[in-house]
Amino acid sequence: MKKKINLSLMVIAFILCNNDLLGQNKIDNFLERKDTLQTIIVTADSLVVRPTGVLKVDLPQMQHMVSVLGEGDVIKYIQTMPGVSAGVDGTSSFYVRGGNIGNNVVTIDGVRLYGYGHLLGITSAFSNNIVGRADFIVGGFGAESYNLLASHIDIITKEPNFKEFESKLGVSNFMVSGYASAPIKKDKLAFEVVARVSPIPLWYEIGKGMLEDKSQYFKNLKAGVYDIYGKLTYKHSNVHTINSSIFYSLDKFGYGDMDVSSFDRMDWHNIVGNIEWLCNISPKWSVKTNISYNNYKSSQTQERVLDDIYNKLLIKSSIEEISINSSFKYLISDKFDLKIGVRGTRSTFNPGSSQVYKSIPTANNDVNNKTKNYLLNLYSELKYNNKDKFRFSLSVRGNYFVGEKGGSDQYNGIDPEISLSAGVKLTRWMGIEATFDKLVQYYHTLEGIPLGWSMDMIVPSSQKIHPERGIQYYGGLYFKIAQDHRFSVGAYYKKMENLIYFEKASEFFNQSMSGWKEFIKIGEGNSEGVEFLYQKSGKRLNYKIAYTLSKTTRLFPELNRGKEFRAKFDRPHVLNATADYLFYTKGAKEYGANVLISYQSGNMESVKSGTYPSQIPGFDISLDYYSGFNNKRLEDYMRVDVGAYAKWKRPRVTHNLQLGIYNLTNKHNIFSLYYDSDEDEWKKVYLFPILPSISYSVEF
Repeated sequence: MKKKINLSLMVIAFILCNNDLLGQNKIDNFLERKDTLQTIIVTADSLVVRPTGVLKVDLPQMQHMVSVLGEGDVIKYIQTMPGVSAGVDGTSSFYVRGGNIGNNVVTIDGVRLYGYGHLLGITSAFSNNIVGRADFIVGGFGAESYNLLASHIDIITKEPNFKEFESKLGVSNFMVSGYASAPIKKDKLAFEVVARVSPIPLWYEIGKGMLEDKSQYFKNLKAGVYDIYGKLTYKHSNVHTINSSIFYSLDKFGYGDMDVSSFDRMDWHNIVGNIEWLCNISPKWSVKTNISYNNYKSSQTQERVLDDIYNKLLIKSSIEEISINSSFKYLISDKFDLKIGVRGTRSTFNPGSSQVYKSIPTANNDVNNKTKNYLLNLYSELKYNNKDKFRFSLSVRGNYFVGEKGGSDQYNGIDPEISLSAGVKLTRWMGIEATFDKLVQYYHTLEGIPLGWSMDMIVPSSQKIHPERGIQYYGGLYFKIAQDHRFSVGAYYKKMENLIYFEKASEFFNQSMSGWKEFIKIGEGNSEGVEFLYQKSGKRLNYKIAYTLSKTTRLFPELNRGKEFRAKFDRPHVLNATADYLFYTKGAKEYGANVLISYQSGNMESVKSGTYPSQIPGFDISLDYYSGFNNKRLEDYMRVDVGAYAKWKRPRVTHNLQLGIYNLTNKHNIFSLYYDSDEDEWKKVYLFPILPSISYSVEF
C-alpha cells in the first residue's frame, strides 16, 4: 500500500510541474534550501517572536572551537547548549533533557545517519566543509522529523558553486581534508566533493616504540579513518531542482598479538545515498520527493591461538534501509502554510550476529539475527507565522510499524504523534513560548560505553521490546535586554516509557552478544529541569552562557530492587560559557581568540559500598555489597579551552590558522572507575590531559 501512495504522489507532482498551462517562467523558489527558522532578530526598537524549540548552530563560532582533533565540530558546539549533558570527556556523546544517546537523531539533508562518530567517538563522521546550516531541535518537532524521544540535529549541506571553481585543503592534529566545487554548466549543473583521512597510521609509526611499551592496546596497532561526500545539483529554470548525493565513512582499528593473547579488531561504516527532487508547481504549491538508501555496519573480530588451534570470533551488526518520502506544501496566505506528506521505509536489521571459525572442524554455532521491518508515516504540518506578534506550529504524524515481520516476535503497531509549538510577543522586549510533544521511537540503541561511537547495536521494536514513548512539556520566557543581548529561561518536564537497559553494555568480543534479547531490561524515566541562555551577538564580541538545573531518574522493576535511581548521566548542574572576540580586522587580515569554560556535576556510577563474609564448601570468601544502582556521584567535571585564530587573504588564496589548548588546567576528568584489589581502593581513569591543537587550511 505504501508504494502505491508514494507513486501516486510522485506522478501527480510530475504532471503538475510540467503543465504548460501554469505558464511558470519565473517563480520564487520557496523550496530552495533557505533558513526559514530564523533565530530571534534583535533590533533597536523591538524583538520578534522566535521559533520555539529550535536552536541554531553558529557556524563561524563552531569552526573556531577548540577540540582534541584541532577543528570545530557541530556536536561539540551542541554540547554547550542548554538542556544538554555531555557524556565522556572529549567525545561526541550527549544526552538531551533526560533522554539516552539513542534517543537523538542526526540527519544529513533529511536522511538519518546512524553511525555519526569518528575516531572512537572523538569527532563527527562528517566534515564541517559539507555543512551549510545546522539546527538543533529539542521540542515542537516538525512533521518530517524521524521517530525520536530527545533531539534532532538537522544538517543541511552546502549548495555547490554554480559560478566558479573553488577548493580548500586543510590539516589538523588528526585529520587531513580537501574540498572542491565547480560548475559543470554555469548556473545549471554543479558538483562538490569533500574528503577527509586521518594520519593516525603515520603518527603510530613515528611513536610506535614508545606506545607499545605503554600499553598492550598499542601493540601492532592497525587503524584507518576516512570519509567522503559528493553532491551533484541540477537546476532547471526556477521550477525544478534535483540533488543527488552520496556519503561514505569508515573506521577500523586493530591491536594485539595472537602469540601472547589475541588480536582484536573493530570497524564500522556508513553508506548513504540520496536523490531529491524539489519542484515549485506555482507561487503557492511546491513538492519535495526523495529516495534514500542507508547501509550501516559495525563488527568486532577476535583472533587467538589456543592449544595450537586457531580461533576466530566475529560479531557484526547492520542496518540496510530504503526510504521514499514525498511532501506537498501549500502557501495558504503570507502567514499560513500547510504541509502534507508520506514516508515509507523498508529496513533489514541484523544485530549481534556471530560467526565462530576454528582451524579444525567443529559444530556450527553461527547465529543470524536478520529481520525485516516496515514503517509507514503519514504526516501533516500547519504553521502560522507573524513574527511581530505570534507564531504557531502543529505537527501530526500517524505511524504504522511492522517489526521483525514473519518472525515469532513480530510486532504490529499504529501510533499517533503530535507536536505543538507557540510563541507570543507580550511587550516590545518580552515574549512567552511553549511546546508539547507526544513521541514514539521504534528503533532502540543498546548503549555501551558512553563515547558516542558507532559500536552500539541498534535493534527494532518487537513483541518483547515495545516502542519507546515519551511526553514532553516546555514553557518559557525570552527577552531583549539591550541591543544585541538576548536572554531566555524555561522549564521542561519529560516522561518516558519502555526505555532499554542492556546488561552486557560494557562487554566486547563475547559471543553472548548474539543473544542480546536475553540481557534486556525494560523501564521508565523522568526528567525535569530549568534552562537559562544568555547571548550577546556583535561584529567583534560574541558570547553565550548556558546553564541547566535538572534531575533525571530511572525506574526498572528488575534493577535496584525495583526502586527509583538516578540516571547514569544525571548532572544536576551544567554550565557552559563561550566567548569569541575578533580583536583585529583590517583589510585582508583578521585575528581573534576564543574561550570555553565548562562545568558539570559528576555523573553517576555503581560502586561497591563494602564487603561481607560468606562461605562456599571448604572456603571463607568475601562478597561485594552495593547499596544501590548508580549509588555514587563522581567528582565534578571542569574544563577550560582557549584558542586563537587568524585569517589573511591574498589575491587568489585565503589562509586560515587556528591554535588551541584543550583542557588548559590539565584537570583529570574521570572517564571511569576501576577497583584495585591489591590496594583495596577505587581508582579513576581519565582520557585527555592538557592537549595542544593546530589546524591550518588554505582556500583557492
